[in-house]
Amino acid sequence: MLEQNDTSDPISEICLSFYPDQIDVLQATTQIQYWLNGPDPLDYVNIYINNDEKNNGLNSHFHYVSLGLSDLYGDERVHKRVKSAEENSGYGYELTMRVKKEINENEPPKWPVKLLQALAKYTFQTGGILDEGDHIPNVLSDSDCKIRHALVCEDSMLKISQTRFGRVKFLQIVGCTNDELKFAQEWSTRKILNLMKNFRELGNDYLLVDLKRSKSIFELDSDLRRKTLRNLKKEGSFMSFVKSKCFWRLNLE
Repeated sequence: MLEQNDTSDPISEICLSFYPDQIDVLQATTQIQYWLNGPDPLDYVNIYINNDEKNNGLNSHFHYVSLGLSDLYGDERVHKRVKSAEENSGYGYELTMRVKKEINENEPPKWPVKLLQALAKYTFQTGGILDEGDHIPNVLSDSDCKIRHALVCEDSMLKISQTRFGRVKFLQIVGCTNDELKFAQEWSTRKILNLMKNFRELGNDYLLVDLKRSKSIFELDSDLRRKTLRNLKKEGSFMSFVKSKCFWRLNLE
């Protein structure tokens, strides 16, 4: 459900310093909060409109920011209360996504909210946390487009912040193609993300998600694949570990 809200939680307060004209931010809310046994772990997802005024609107986009992976209340209804502001608030991060806004498009798409809820649910249910440099295969596999996977980086605008309920960082979910994922896995997610920032089709530093993007960065620049393969051969892989969660049940009968 989308509605206008004047919020005073720690995350909205941080975002307000970047979007001072959007006090009544558009907010996707859950019908039943997680702490009331609702199914969705994020109480809200704020949706800001970034008109990219410095570039005359060239990279206008919807900026989605999750609320719920960190502590919003400080009363232990969801997360343990921190003993000092230096500790992580909740899981220590919130998720963001920047989705390209078409000309005259006023209604933000709802699929990013569902995606952020699904990623948050993974963390709440398994304890597995996301971090900068992660890659997430097939997270957009239901979409009929080339953007089927995701890479994770720090949000280019929202930095690590100290709130009254602990420390929070903002991790941006960036859509990618099969080729981009392959090189992120074999070489380095961070290095692929840095390459992606060179393309206006992705909004440069904004790293916009555009489900209409039909070409990978290796198709947009015909020489980039050769250069990347050369760097991969020279430097090797930067992947240090793989996150996993195992479950088993003992039958003692």
